[in-house]
Amino acid sequence: MCLNSNLVTIAHQLRDFEHIVIPLPVDDYTTSRVLTMDYVSGTKITAVSRVEWTEVEGAALAEEVFKAYLHQILVDGVFHADPHPGNVLLTPDRRIALIDLGMVGRISGTLQEQLFKLILAIGEGRGEDAANVLVSLGERREDFNESEMRRAIADLVGRFHRVTMREMNVGRVMLETRFPLSLFRAWSYIEPEARCLVYPRPERSPLPPPSAEAGRGAMRAPMPGNEDFAGLRGYQASDSPRHVAWKAVARTGDMLTKQFAGESGAELWLDWQLLPATLSLETRLSRLAGWVVESERGGALYGLRLPGVEIAPAHGDAHRAACLQALALFKLG
Repeated sequence: MCLNSNLVTIAHQLRDFEHIVIPLPVDDYTTSRVLTMDYVSGTKITAVSRVEWTEVEGAALAEEVFKAYLHQILVDGVFHADPHPGNVLLTPDRRIALIDLGMVGRISGTLQEQLFKLILAIGEGRGEDAANVLVSLGERREDFNESEMRRAIADLVGRFHRVTMREMNVGRVMLETRFPLSLFRAWSYIEPEARCLVYPRPERSPLPPPSAEAGRGAMRAPMPGNEDFAGLRGYQASDSPRHVAWKAVARTGDMLTKQFAGESGAELWLDWQLLPATLSLETRLSRLAGWVVESERGGALYGLRLPGVEIAPAHGDAHRAACLQALALFKLG
């Protein structure tokens, strides 16, 4: 049975990826016409609530799935070819389950080698070599203009060489429609005047300890108050259930806590200088981004200090966006 074999093959390939689950066939209950697999409990990836996502290491899971697919394609040559949302589940123990392996792709050793060469050429900015690989991979048509294609590839590779994700344009988008009778397809390319701003990946780490130096890393103890209602803030594990804004939770899916007048949040400076000098630029930005997210979630008043940039302490979605944008655009020197 093809599906049976696919399950065993992919599960063996991904055995070292501890956050990925592949259900295995149950041989004693499997026949040539009936396949019985391990039961995998989980939620379709697009149906996971925003509240549940706050408890998941989403970035780490995404990176592991990405690495798993690279491993399948570039190392093993056999990959799960139907990873639509219905076939990708988030399990209760916060792992990713890949199911329905009836469709797999297979890549020859020659194609794997060519893909390696293509990735290296693009990464090193060698547009002409990238074009050579792509030309060899494709099938020539009568109207194929090789010189134009080579120029386009060289321009594309050169334009984005050494450009970080935070500096990339959104790029060209194709709009198409078959309205109203689906008899004809109309399409057009547009190139929006927009840029893609990518925030550093937040690193989960403890917030900086209170500093003896006033104004830098100093943290005021919050003074809880229970007078007039003053608004909502992000939920903290220590919050009393009676202060949770359950109606807002039901409406938005986000855990929120009622805040009352007289309740002054903690004030914290997230300072570049508090980080170890041995950390790389990207690691520093990721840690600061994590501090921003955690401070916002905890209801603190927080400010951000970078070389040449200072954002005064505040709180709220706009302030968080301003801090993350400053991190995304930051460059040393």
